[in-house]
Parts: sequence; structure tokens; C-alpha cells
Amino acid sequence: MDTYSLTNFLYICEYGSINKAAKAIHISQPSLTHQVQMLETELKVKLFERSSSGVSITKEGMLLKARAEQILALTDLLNKELANLSSNTHCACFGATTSSIGFATDMILSYDKADDLSVDIKELNTYELINLLRDDKIDFAFLRTPFVISDAFVFKKLTNDHLTCVGKAELLPEEGDDISLETLSTLPLIINRRWQDYIKVSSDTDDMTLSYKYLCDDNRTAYTMAQKGLGIAILPFSEVKDTYETDGLALRKLENDRFTTGIFLTYRKSREFPSYIRDFLNYVERFAIN
Repeated sequence: MDTYSLTNFLYICEYGSINKAAKAIHISQPSLTHQVQMLETELKVKLFERSSSGVSITKEGMLLKARAEQILALTDLLNKELANLSSNTHCACFGATTSSIGFATDMILSYDKADDLSVDIKELNTYELINLLRDDKIDFAFLRTPFVISDAFVFKKLTNDHLTCVGKAELLPEEGDDISLETLSTLPLIINRRWQDYIKVSSDTDDMTLSYKYLCDDNRTAYTMAQKGLGIAILPFSEVKDTYETDGLALRKLENDRFTTGIFLTYRKSREFPSYIRDFLNYVERFAIN
């Protein structure tokens, strides 16, 4: 078993067909079939069920798939770390959600050793980033709540952010810095669907149900729709504080301190870091709050 065979095995899993996978990676089907047979012989298990329409992965194959992805990710990480050592370069690979990328880049800009650091950023949603952390495909991540905290990870809270309503002034109440749920329920609301359940849980004690005119999958989309006057977007304050006034929008804070969110620095507890990444993490953790 080697990384070449494991990589080709994952191609078969992706395409669901040995023939299609062979065409994609430009090798013959008999050669790829032989690789599968060698893996099955070595591991003493059946990895695929064959049929006229292709192949379906067995439970043993699913286990190998999960471990193969981890092995290849670790191999790639090792190659990068060895390359960094030999070339005296320092590369960190981290993840950030769209709502935490601004904070993450501010951390880099304020870090006094940033000039010595090369950065590879994966911008994905929270759950995708947690999977990358679990598989060691990224070193650390800046995540925004809500998410489920796991004992396998270190979580350091870095910000305490309030959810706000942003939109054209004519769509919002004329006075006051806050907005009640009762008033909110009368407005055309725009929301990133990840906030939908969070707000529902937080508002249950008020026996108040909110309906949303527009659901989307990205805070930037919600903000753009609010700019166009389609409704009122519910967004973290830190994401809009520097732009809403110049973009001609008004802002109100959701009334009640339950409607808060935060950015967390996250990494796997058992992960061993090179000194240059550990130094950066130590720097960021100085900003941790209770």
C-alpha cells in the first residue's frame, strides 16, 4: 500500500466507477483494477461491490477511504513542513469563515513576525473547517458561533459580537439604537440560514416566531440584498460596522443580550506545531476573552 494506490482508490470512490476513474487519471482500466485487487489482497477485505453500472463501496472500503484521506493529508503536510525547513520558509495553512476572515487578517497584520510567514487560507463554512481540522488538512481556524464544541479541539474565544439589523433607513424604525423582536417580526427579513435556528432558540422564551422573506447561505449575500433595499439583514455587528454608514444603510441592535455571537481560534488538541505556527497561536491567544 502506497500513496499512489491510495490516491487512485479515492478517485474510484469519487467517480463510482473504475472505468471513469481510469479515464480521469489517464491510466488503463486493467492497471487500476489490478491496484484495487492488490489493496484488497493486502488488507484481506473487499473494498468494492462490482456491478454493470459501476462499483459501490463496502463498509471496509468506507473505513479505508476515511483513513486514506487522513494519510494523504498528513503526507502533504509533512512534505510542506520538510520543504519549509529546507527552504527556510514558514507557511501556515488556516481556515476562516466569511464572517471571521476580517478578524483573522487583522491578527496577521498586527503580528510582528508576519513578514516571515506565508499563509494559505481556506475560506469555508464552520462545519467544513472543523472537518479539515479533524483531518489535519489545516493547522488552525477562526470559527464563528454557533457550533458544537468538541473535546478534541482547543477553543479560544476572541470576540463578543452582537447580532444587528441592517437595511435602508426607511425600512427600520425611526428612533432608538435597539429593535425588539416584536418590531422585527413585522419587517421583511433577510438571513443567512445558519442564524435561523440560533435566533429561534434564543427567542423561544419570548414566545415570538420570526418569518424570513429571504434565506441565503452567505452573510455577504444578505448584506448585498439589504443594500438593494430588499429587506433587513440580520448580521454580526463586526461585519458591518465599518461599511454600513458609507453604504447608506441604517443599523439597529437586536434587543436582548441573548443575541450574541463570537469568533474562536480553534485547533486540534493533539496537533504538534512547528515553532513558527506555535508562536503565532500564542500571539493570537493573548487576545482571548472569558
